[in-house]
Amino acid sequence: MNQPVQSTPNDLGTSSPISAMFSVFTEPRKTFEGLRASTPWILPVIVIFLAVAGFTYVNWPYLVDQRIESFRANEQLPPDAKASILEGMQESRDNPGIKDIVPGPIFVVLFSLLGAALWLLAGNVVMGGDGTFKQLWSAFNYAGLIGVLEMVLKTVMIQMKQSADVYTSLALLAPDIESSSFTFRALDAVDVFSLWFFYVMALGVSVMCKVKPQKAVGVSFVIFAVWAFGIKAGLGSVLGQYVGT
Repeated sequence: MNQPVQSTPNDLGTSSPISAMFSVFTEPRKTFEGLRASTPWILPVIVIFLAVAGFTYVNWPYLVDQRIESFRANEQLPPDAKASILEGMQESRDNPGIKDIVPGPIFVVLFSLLGAALWLLAGNVVMGGDGTFKQLWSAFNYAGLIGVLEMVLKTVMIQMKQSADVYTSLALLAPDIESSSFTFRALDAVDVFSLWFFYVMALGVSVMCKVKPQKAVGVSFVIFAVWAFGIKAGLGSVLGQYVGT
């Protein structure tokens, strides 16, 4: 029977919401120990929301160009529907509005709620911990700040290349493979920022749910494998045939 790991003296320390935004990159476990009692979430949610909105706005023409190419290459869409979609994309390419920028950040915030719920299930049911939803949501959002670093780096890469086809994953090893294929998506899923996030999130679950870090890391990378190869590569390659991504 799984027994929660007892709190350590570090649990008594605290981290401010602002300092935790920086220390989570260098001392994630200590940061989560300092956040466990207060479980702040507002600040990282705001930062991630603004970062996604800024990334989308700054790189919008190149993001649209990428989707246009995907739709043009998609043979599953009826010609009339494809023409209508492409026309709408061309119109918004150089003049993005709120309806183009805001959905992405909103989706990310909603996804964080779902992500926290899934990690709560993994931490409490699978690993026998005793965390709360608020604790896991706080951990998820602070770990999610890794994505902000990713967006900053990819913005620089996109602006330099003048294209959204930039990668920080194993996809760099297969430039000639069709980007909509399962193989390419699977390689792209093995991304340095994704691996970093899942490792940091494992430490967050270990602290918030009071379970052994080795067990949390193991479960975390099982979840990573399901997400990377089952959802992003498997489901993504199937749905991509119909939505042009």
